[in-house]
Formats: sequence, C-alpha cells, structure tokens
Amino acid sequence: MTDSSHPRLQMTPALKEEVKEILRSHCSFPPHISSTVSSFAKELARYDSLLQTAQPQPTKLAQLQAERDELQEQYTDLQSLCAPIRRLPSEILVEIFATCWDSFIAAIDATPLSPNDEILRLAQAPLMTLSQVCARWHSIALHTPALWSNIYLNTELWRDENVDLRIAMDLLRATLERSGTHLLCLETEIQFPEKWPYVPAFTLVAQHLQRVRVLDLQCPYSDICLLGISSGLPNLEEIVLDNWGTEAERALRFLPECPRLKSIDISPVDPCSAKLPWEKFADVTLRLSIPLIEANEMLVVIPRLAPGTALCLFLDFFQDDQELAENPFDGLSVNSQVSELMIQVSQLLVPAVAGRTLEHLLQSITLPRLETLVFWVTDGCPNPPLPWLEAFNALAERSSFCYHLSTLQLIDVAMSDSQILDVLAALPALTTLGISDHPTLPKISGSVELLCITDTLLKALVHRPDSTDLVPKLTVFECESMLRFDDRVFLDFVSSRIDGLPEAWKPFECTLWWKRGHRRELDLAVSRHVRELCAAKRLTFLFAEETE
Repeated sequence: MTDSSHPRLQMTPALKEEVKEILRSHCSFPPHISSTVSSFAKELARYDSLLQTAQPQPTKLAQLQAERDELQEQYTDLQSLCAPIRRLPSEILVEIFATCWDSFIAAIDATPLSPNDEILRLAQAPLMTLSQVCARWHSIALHTPALWSNIYLNTELWRDENVDLRIAMDLLRATLERSGTHLLCLETEIQFPEKWPYVPAFTLVAQHLQRVRVLDLQCPYSDICLLGISSGLPNLEEIVLDNWGTEAERALRFLPECPRLKSIDISPVDPCSAKLPWEKFADVTLRLSIPLIEANEMLVVIPRLAPGTALCLFLDFFQDDQELAENPFDGLSVNSQVSELMIQVSQLLVPAVAGRTLEHLLQSITLPRLETLVFWVTDGCPNPPLPWLEAFNALAERSSFCYHLSTLQLIDVAMSDSQILDVLAALPALTTLGISDHPTLPKISGSVELLCITDTLLKALVHRPDSTDLVPKLTVFECESMLRFDDRVFLDFVSSRIDGLPEAWKPFECTLWWKRGHRRELDLAVSRHVRELCAAKRLTFLFAEETE
C-alpha cells in the first residue's frame, strides 16, 4: 500500500521472538528496543496521516487500516516492554505481593469462614495468582520464603466432609517447604471434635515450632499439649492465647523458656497464667469477661510488670448481668510501673455495670510512671454512666499524672465538653489529646447524643500567653467530631497553639475526622488559612472520615 520510497515497517521474526521471550520472562529489555519503539510510534503517526488524506477508495482504505492495525498490535507489545512496573526491583515486588496477601486475609476475616476460604488460605491463593503473570513474578512469588511464612489453621476446614484432607495436607506441606528457614507466624483456631482428622496437620506444624516467631492459639488447653512443646521456643517473640478447659499448667509450661518472648495477649487470666514470667514482657494484653472472675488474678499480674511495659486491658461485658453490686477487685490496691495503659470496653449490654467496674478498677490501681492512657469504648454505649470519672480524678492525683501523663486518648467515650474540661484541668503535662463526640446510636435503646468538641471546649483550649493555659504543652490534637463547632473558633484554637510553639519546634499536628453522616465543608476562609499554615510548615492537618 505504501510507496517504494518508504518501505513498510514490521517486526522481523527474530524481533517477534525476542519480544515474546522478554514478555514471558519479565526481564529487562535490551537498549535497541527503545529506538525500535520510537520508530514504530513514528510509523503509526504516518499511517494516521495517510488515512486522513487517502482517496476515498474502500479497498485501499481497508488495506491501509489493516496494515495500521497490525502495526498497532506490534507497537503495543513493544510498548509493554517499557512499562514502569517492569523496572521495579524485586524487593518492591515482594512488598506489593505481601500487601496483596494482607488484603486477601482481611477480606476473608470480614466474612464467615467457609471451607473453601480455608483451602484458598492454605493454598496462599493470591501468591499463586501472581505467580502466573510471568516467569520473573513466578520465581519471586514461589522462591521468597517470607511470603510463605504465615500459616493459618481453622477447624472449619477439617470438619467439612466435602473437603479432601489429602489436598489440605499437601497445601500445608508446600507452604512450609516454601517458607524455607524463615521465621513463621502460626495462627490456629482449633476445637477438636470426637474424631480428629487433622491431628496430622498439628503433627506437621509441630516439626517447625523452633522457627515460630508469632504464635496465636485459640483452642482448649488440652489441644496445646498436642503440639508437644517439651521445651521453649527459641525464636518466639509474640504469643496470643485464647484458651479454656483443663491442663493449663501443663500447656503453658514452655513459656518461661522462650528467651525472645516480649509480647503476650492472654485470655483468661487464671491462677496458672498468673505464674508466668510477667517481668520479662514489654507488651501485655489481658482480656477479661464480666462478671470479672479473673479480677484478682489480674491485679496480681499488674504490679509484676516491668517499668516501661505497655498494658492493654480488654473488658468484655457480654453478659446481661445487673447484679454486680460488689467490688470484683475485692478492695485490693496495687502499684504498677507501666508506661502505657489502654482500657477497652465492649459489649455494653448494661452500662451501669461497666461504669461501676471501671470505677472499682481505677480505685484499685496506682500508676506513678504512666505516660500514655487510652480509654476505648466499642459497640456503643446507651446513656453511659460516668461514676468512674471521680475515680479517675482520684487516680490522677494519687499517681501524680500532672507530672508525667503526656498522652490521653478518649475513643468513643461519651463525655460532655464540661466533663472533658474537668479531666484536662488536672493534666498540665499533656502533649497529645484525642477525643470524640458521641452521636445517637439508633440501634441501641436509650442512646443519647453527647458533644464534647464544642465552641466551649475549643475556646478553653486556646493558648493565652498572659494566663495559665489548659494543657499548655499540647502539640497534637486528634478528634472525631460531628462538626457542630464554629470553624472560626476552631481556627483560633489552632492558630493560638501554633503561635505558642517555639520557632524551631515541629509543626502543630491536628487531625479532624468527621463522624459518619456528619460531613460538611469547612468555611472557605478558614480552609484557606489552614492551607497557608500547612504550606508554611507550621501545621500538619488531616480532614477525613472517621476510620473503622
């Protein structure tokens, strides 16, 4: 179709084979490919010009278009060799593959687990999919032990009669082999029925316990014994224990012999677990159910924790028990050197019980070295009583929070602005404050709306050099709000805090999450001023919807 003075450009058979091999292998392309891509681009432009100026003869136009389409197909293959993803280092691809795996696990965990899900999880399905893209990705996915270091076992798979256990065992065996000598994260959720078709899985996993770094065991104590841990695990750093039944002392006998173990999450805190070497742990999570049958054991543990330990207490009020009149802590009083404490309260079927329990707990402890304190209420709270506020103020005075408590987070704790201000008045050392409004919860009877992020609170937090400030050292402010305040008052607060910082100090940090259903735009003038402060590197500001 083209004239003899301008021969038609095409891939030679050798070039076609070279491009095919490079695409298959995902290897880097040779230098001459770049000039070839440029030549094809110019040729495509020439064909486009010819199509626009050619005589309207259907046969010739069709031939010209066919040649152009063939050229475009070859050009597309050449162009794909220059795609940025082909230039990514293997280390970055490994991180991307790991993120795909994490997203897959999050999606699996968000829905009721099915036997098919468990098979996909055992097969490391995302990695197998990625391994089919090209030879390079196949090699990275299958020969990077770190990508195969997460092992999940759940009885849902093993109980289903339609599941071929031989396939499940083969998948588990393949994962362990591909993990090489890399440290493992092992999570099990086991409840043995009368027949134990998956004991071979436990036996297989037990052979690799010496390289387990993270161990999550949700099962009866008796089933831990099936792992046959006769001595300590030399690489164990984190353990989660959610257990029940008898044989606790035998099941937990190996823990004192784990030299690298620093983090423990345990439920319940029974007399046997109270014998563990709590002094060696840096991060401790204790989960207790209401009625607090483990309350005394918990108070035995807390004073044994080493200075600087981060402690989390999860209080689950899952029973509709309104008869908690007595103090579950039996009037005990303990002193603890922990530096961080988070108290999370959930399943508030009877808020009065939660209020009294928190009150009793705060009356029982003294925390003379506490630097970070977090209260977190989940699952909503109708008409939350706050008798514990008086106990908190007493704790603050008893523990001298005014000198060392630098971070306070009140997450979904229903408090009014005046109650927040009463708390802050006793905490002049705070540098970080996190608070939230409490919207009406339509699915919970008796739920009420409480605002704490109001004009009153923001005005009280304004920095005034000529007077005594409330929390004068504040440099980080985080809030979840229904945005019922005046934006100009909010700006006055932020600006005053920035002006109160030394010039060489880092920017004031402010995060403003809006509660779901309460989004609105900030005032234009205020928004412009905030952007100017951020551009001047005097403020870091995030305005977004609250996270889960």
